[in-house]
Amino acid sequence: MSRRAWLTALVSLIVNAVLFGIGVVIVVNVPAFNREAAMMLPVAVLASFAITPVIIGYIAPRLWFNRDHWHHG
Repeated sequence: MSRRAWLTALVSLIVNAVLFGIGVVIVVNVPAFNREAAMMLPVAVLASFAITPVIIGYIAPRLWFNRDHWHHG
């Protein structure tokens, strides 16, 4: 696996965890969602999986840097 693929995979795990956490906090704290938690928690999981590639497409290319870019020699 290339370095870019590893970086993208690692960042996608982090982004997915954060999105899932945000979804769970919303479901637990909003009374209308809390009553339907049995249905809303799977929705939060699916939404986090669906939104993660979009965010990774924005974040990951900005993390790939060229070593020469940081060399000020």
